[in-house]
Amino acid sequence: MAFLASLTDPTLTATTALRSENIGLFPNPAHGRVSVQVPALNGLATLTVLDALGRAVRTQAAPANARTVLDLGGLAPGLYAVRAEAGGTATTQRLVVE
Repeated sequence: MAFLASLTDPTLTATTALRSENIGLFPNPAHGRVSVQVPALNGLATLTVLDALGRAVRTQAAPANARTVLDLGGLAPGLYAVRAEAGGTATTQRLVVE
């Protein structure tokens, strides 16, 4: 008696880890809105704009391998951070709002 089996482990699928150099953030400095380019990933990324004290002031889902526009209306001018999280990894980039 013979058997042929194929086993796959879904945790071994190839994905792109989020790294700051993989995230496009423009224009920076920004006025009113900023475009965020997220690399090809499995599923959605979560974008969070953090103020200088680390508090979340905006959160938005972003499709992988696409440009997403974040509305910055109502934010005071200053230094912020944009954190992108997906697939168990996260990265942060600085953003200047004028």
